[in-house]
Amino acid sequence: SRALAQRQVNVVEMDSHVSSAPMSAEMLFHSRIDAEIPAQLDLDDLQESLDEIADTMTLEIELERGNYHQG
Repeated sequence: SRALAQRQVNVVEMDSHVSSAPMSAEMLFHSRIDAEIPAQLDLDDLQESLDEIADTMTLEIELERGNYHQG
């Protein structure tokens, strides 16, 4: 994504899968990335940018602090 590239975030690994929604037959796409994040990166700024993307695309994007490599 442009939001990651602009902030020099390096995607190290990406996994994805599709599952059925619990209360309907709709299919849900899940994706998880492991990333290297520059030490000087403002994580709140990154989360804000990801939230804007999520809102425009009707997605949920979570930044799990503590499950990242910063440095």
